[in-house]
Amino acid sequence: MIAGALMLFAVAALLGGVLAGRVLRRRPVPAAAAFTHLGIAAAGLAALSAAVASGGDSMILNDALALFALTAAGGLLLLGFRLGRRPIPAPFVVLHAALAVISVLVLAAAWYGT
Repeated sequence: MIAGALMLFAVAALLGGVLAGRVLRRRPVPAAAAFTHLGIAAAGLAALSAAVASGGDSMILNDALALFALTAAGGLLLLGFRLGRRPIPAPFVVLHAALAVISVLVLAAAWYGT
C-alpha cells in the first residue's frame, strides 16, 4: 500500500510541477489539470492513511503522513485563491512544491526502510 501511495504522489508531483511552472510564468492554470492534481494527491493521501491505520507503526511513515497533510492544507489554500479568482502568490506555490518534494522523499525513505 505504501508503494501505491508513493506512485500516486509521484504522479501528483509531476503534474504539480507543470502547474507550478504555469503559475510562476503567470500563465493560466487549466481547472481540469488543477482538479486532476487534487484528485490524485487525495487518493495518495487516502492510501497512505490506510497504510498507517492498518498497522504502519513506523515513525517515519507517520512523519510522511503528517507532512503530506500539511502539504494538502497548503494545496487547499492555493485552491481557495483559484476559486476566489485571485492571483495565486508565487511564494505559496514554491512553499507547497518544496513541502511536497520533502514529503515524497520522506515517504520514499519509509518505503525503502520497510
